[in-house]
Amino acid sequence: SSGINAEYGEVAREALETILNVQPKDSGGGSGETRESVVYRQAEEMLQKLPPDYIPHEVKARIQKYGALAPMNIFLKQEIDRMQRVIGTVRLCLQDLKLAIDGTIIMNENLRDALDNMYDARIPNSWLKVSWES
Repeated sequence: SSGINAEYGEVAREALETILNVQPKDSGGGSGETRESVVYRQAEEMLQKLPPDYIPHEVKARIQKYGALAPMNIFLKQEIDRMQRVIGTVRLCLQDLKLAIDGTIIMNENLRDALDNMYDARIPNSWLKVSWES
């Protein structure tokens, strides 16, 4: 029973993804904001909410204060490093996406993917590559 439910869930997810992927990507219609302006606004909002980068020497000092070789502190350091990688990737992507929408830099494949996914309320693939399963 649970195997069947999982299979149906996967089929449904693939069907919805296919529907989103075949929708027109143009920004025509004349009824409001363009795709680019919507994503530009989203990028600005996300950048404002993104936490600042961790300061490596401060993290190291705080962890050493509690015992750098304690198993939970080793795990904590690994998680902080992983979170910093995600934060850095997301920040760089959002900043580059804004520049590409403005025409300052070229809209490459990763930025186009980020624009399309953000517009469709999905997580960009470049962010998924550095994150972990939840």
